Amino acid sequence: GGWATEEHFAFERLKAQYKVTSSGFVKRLQGLLPTRTPEEISAHVEWFKQHEERLALRRRLLQQWRDARAQLRQQRQCQDRPSAEDEEAERQRQREQRKRDREEREEKKKQINEWKQRKAE
Repeated sequence: GGWATEEHFAFERLKAQYKVTSSGFVKRLQGLLPTRTPEEISAHVEWFKQHEERLALRRRLLQQWRDARAQLRQQRQCQDRPSAEDEEAERQRQREQRKRDREEREEKKKQINEWKQRKAE
């Protein structure tokens, strides 16, 4: 944190070549950035390590959240699927409803026919 883009870019280039904890890394970085003190470079190295740890933690937490979300979705799907007994009960309910509807229509037809006969008389 707090370094200019060019300085951090130099840091990143060297990081790819050396281990961040090696003495060669710090010496090379001091050569590339003469305006930075060894303390500033060490502080930036520490900041960078913490930054990397936070990013890794964020990735792990995000993956855990995604896994938990997928597991919840799967559980909901299993719960939402009706069992064979529930499906049979629903089919039976629908058959009974169709039977009631049919009986109602027949009753209305009967009433209409009786009304027509009374009207014709």
